[in-house]
Amino acid sequence: MDNKKVKINSIITILVRGIILLINFAIVVCQTRFWGSEGKGILAIFTADLGLILYVSNIFTNSSVSYFAKKVGPSKLFFQSVLWCFIASTIGAFVSYFFSTNSIPLLLFISSILFGWLTFYSSVFVGFQKINYFNLFTLMQPLLLLGLLLLFKFTFEPSYYAYFYAQIISLAISIIVAKIIYFKKNGKLKIILERKIIKQSFVYGFKNELSGFLQFVVYRLGYYFLIYFSGKASVGIFALGIAISESVWVFSRSISMVQFSKIIGEEDTKKAKKDNLSAAKISFIISLICITIIMILPKFLFSFIFGNDFLEIQSYVLLLSPGILIISFSNVIDHYFAAIDKQKILILKSAAGTVATIILSIILIPSLDIIGACITYSISHIICSLVTILYFFHTKSEKLR
Repeated sequence: MDNKKVKINSIITILVRGIILLINFAIVVCQTRFWGSEGKGILAIFTADLGLILYVSNIFTNSSVSYFAKKVGPSKLFFQSVLWCFIASTIGAFVSYFFSTNSIPLLLFISSILFGWLTFYSSVFVGFQKINYFNLFTLMQPLLLLGLLLLFKFTFEPSYYAYFYAQIISLAISIIVAKIIYFKKNGKLKIILERKIIKQSFVYGFKNELSGFLQFVVYRLGYYFLIYFSGKASVGIFALGIAISESVWVFSRSISMVQFSKIIGEEDTKKAKKDNLSAAKISFIISLICITIIMILPKFLFSFIFGNDFLEIQSYVLLLSPGILIISFSNVIDHYFAAIDKQKILILKSAAGTVATIILSIILIPSLDIIGACITYSISHIICSLVTILYFFHTKSEKLR
């Protein structure tokens, strides 16, 4: 992929992610205005449980598909992905029901299967550098979700179940469109299972998702501590602070995805590392601008938009911002290591952040509530990022494979 095409894909992806950011913002506003801090807390826990399941199912549906799509063909990856996704969703729904606060395992099961299936198609298009199709699906699903959420809320389902139903239908429609596009471009996917491919996909995917799972602990462990010590309303307020803060990552994730797609399609080059560093700097600057804009907005605006439960949300965003900013830089570097098959570094940094999160959560959240959760979040993210950044600057350029 030439540099001109990379730049075009980066710009388009950022624009698409910007639109998605606005859509997700509208969804968050709907959640908080319709169902308050407690309803937002319930939805946040559901989303966290869903995220845990997806990290398991993504072993065969996410980065491993992008990495091996060109090498072995999507058909050899498809059935193992679907089968694994079903197993992970089944086990995850039962575990969540018995050990978490989630009382809707069937909806969790259906959502996780559909997300896994859509992730497979999106990952195939990333592997073939078809970023335009990837952008299509990432835009379509939240747009449908927002429209259906409003439709269901004001017709037959006033409770937060409207969100669950809208999510499931939006995922199903997106999958149908993805299948149609794939079929027209590449033909029908065959049912093939090869032991060698299963092993290779598992090893690559496990290393990537283990890092992601540990990072998830850094991102969301605070939810579970807060619901235990403070209740659903605190989770809802903290979740909104996280949602506002992490919204600036839309640019970082867009740049990272394009860089990842570029690197896995190239031969050995030192320029890739240099370009990656430049992209990380751009990501940081854009994120800093976004955080600054959030912090200079009038305080009353947040309670006006989200409701009186969220009057102090700006203070929590300020506490979260150091971790948000450093991740906006290191996230681009993380994708460099993933593209050159150096996931051990990512696992190490995530493990360091996980240990810090657990220790700090135990110390700070019981006494400081949401403030403790915010401080824990930022410090843990800083520790994670420093590990990756130090490795990046103290290792030579690797052969891209």
